[in-house]
Amino acid sequence: MVITDKETLYKLYWVERKSVTEIAKELNVSPSAVYKWMKKFNIPRRPRSESTWIAFEKKRKRRGITREILEKLYWEEGKSIIEIAKVLNIHYSTVSILLKKYDIPVRIHPKMLEYHHKKKQGKLNVSRDFLYRKYWEEGKTLKEIANELGTGVKFVRNTMKKFNISLRTPKERMQIFFMKKRGFEIIKNLLEVFLKRGLTTSQIAKRLEIDPKTVREYLKKFGLPVKSRIKYFDVNNKEILSYILGVCFGDGCVCRSSHHNLIILGQSIKNKNFVLSFAKALKEIGLNPIIYTESREINKNRYEMIFVFANSKMFYNFFKKLTIKDVRDIVMKSIRNMVMFVRGFYESEGSNTTNKKHRKWIISMSNTNIEVLNLVKEILEKLGLNFKLYGPYKQDPYKPKYSLQSGNRITNYKFLKTIRPCIKNQVPLNLFLRRKRGPYFKMSLAQFLDLLN
Repeated sequence: MVITDKETLYKLYWVERKSVTEIAKELNVSPSAVYKWMKKFNIPRRPRSESTWIAFEKKRKRRGITREILEKLYWEEGKSIIEIAKVLNIHYSTVSILLKKYDIPVRIHPKMLEYHHKKKQGKLNVSRDFLYRKYWEEGKTLKEIANELGTGVKFVRNTMKKFNISLRTPKERMQIFFMKKRGFEIIKNLLEVFLKRGLTTSQIAKRLEIDPKTVREYLKKFGLPVKSRIKYFDVNNKEILSYILGVCFGDGCVCRSSHHNLIILGQSIKNKNFVLSFAKALKEIGLNPIIYTESREINKNRYEMIFVFANSKMFYNFFKKLTIKDVRDIVMKSIRNMVMFVRGFYESEGSNTTNKKHRKWIISMSNTNIEVLNLVKEILEKLGLNFKLYGPYKQDPYKPKYSLQSGNRITNYKFLKTIRPCIKNQVPLNLFLRRKRGPYFKMSLAQFLDLLN
């Protein structure tokens, strides 16, 4: 059927309030044809809100929901909006919309009447201390406080806002709900039993199906012992601690990531003995070191590296607060501490080289921290070893470098014999032999063997 009459189309759409789909079915055409002729005749379309309401009204009429039925259920039978929704098999928000559309007055809640009555008489003078005590100290909800005062939740919330009393976070509300659901005494007894069995906080959390942080908060609230996750180390073992500090001031690294506080040392696989020695020292002070190997590319060459790392928040805080004065107090207590500190520093930053052309044997230690090098120089002097400090050497873009060096073969030998490092400990014996020509060395082989003894 071809639509040629504007009045017919206008009557169907605006007077009879039919939808485009219904008009298309009645005239046996497609909806797109109806839209086309509406555009041709300049018939305006309804707003979306009005179309939605017409569809809603048609649906309501099909279900038989009239004003009389709503008035009877709401005022005569005294049912609530939720109860009416269940009877009519619709959503409770739809009931609220229908009450508004039919101009049916809404009942005032008895509590609201009581609240207005008390407000008129001036009996609702709630103090800040009262609200704070009930909400934060006694752990009551807004609804419980409102019931106690005989008011609504909105009044309690607004009053708390007026007194600048902060509300609980969603997490804190869940904790209060959990505690009330299970009971304070039951939770406390459960935690005591779990602690006697030696369970950790994570194991307790799995049993109670809550977060481990929540378990730790409950333990603190009930005054029960909380197992600290901080790995303590033996501060009294000054000898090993001096060695670790020497390594950390050298190639070692004490740093912090998002989840860990790490002590790291990475070396070439050739220096495996040094890494194992450092791992053993960490274990002796009570830490749990982990060793692993890794292949890395440096300057387009592949190198086999060996790493050791341990996680300790306590050691991280201890090391970061250290000053050079604190290090001196630890190291200078005994000769053994001095030796161990220099050993760790030398194994990290030292070098043992020979110059065959000039028959020179040089032992050196380099670092950018002049204070540490001055401390090492002071220790070596106390041990009877004469090293000279050279520098600074500029190395852009890095900090200037300083170097402690000794080119005396007797001093170098005494240094190795005293410090006894696990790496960089080779003695070039050929330099100790007398040469037929050359004024370089006067020590005989017999003198060298006497020195060895």
